[in-house]
Amino acid sequence: KPALPTITGVAPIDFGPEIARFTADFTGREWVNGEIDQWLSKDTRRAMVIVAEPGVGKSAIAAWLSQKREDVVGIHFCTQQNSRTRDPHEFVANLVSQLHARLPGFAEAVEAKHPQMRRSVAADAFRELIVEVTRAIPAPAQAQLIIVDSLDEAMDQAGETVVDVLVQQASDL
Repeated sequence: KPALPTITGVAPIDFGPEIARFTADFTGREWVNGEIDQWLSKDTRRAMVIVAEPGVGKSAIAAWLSQKREDVVGIHFCTQQNSRTRDPHEFVANLVSQLHARLPGFAEAVEAKHPQMRRSVAADAFRELIVEVTRAIPAPAQAQLIIVDSLDEAMDQAGETVVDVLVQQASDL
């Protein structure tokens, strides 16, 4: 049972099946670790984007990184097969659930904000439950990574999207 059964009015998605499917028979791409390490050590930008043609293995790389890097504290897969993964409130719920479990100090701080309550706008939920909470807890010794896979899949829906939430809020993390 998750520590927070509902967040922003929804139950977090278990991405275990996606991670298992994407990492099955995947040997890894150590060069990606090198690129990420270089980006973390030299770049001041908050986001790194990996772009490649469909079928190259970006989702497999994302899943593999979530299993191999200790600094990955959150992962979210946007897929056409599951509309919940493209819903911005579900996105926030998933990240809050994962940060609750993996980021020291986050659990206590977010629980004080009543994370189970639905916020009318997902960007506001992201701001209140992720940005404000991470800024209020002691900074970790090293950068922490959140991986969001297949953002292009999340852009074709009406209304607020996962991309909107990230564009509006992520720079303040």
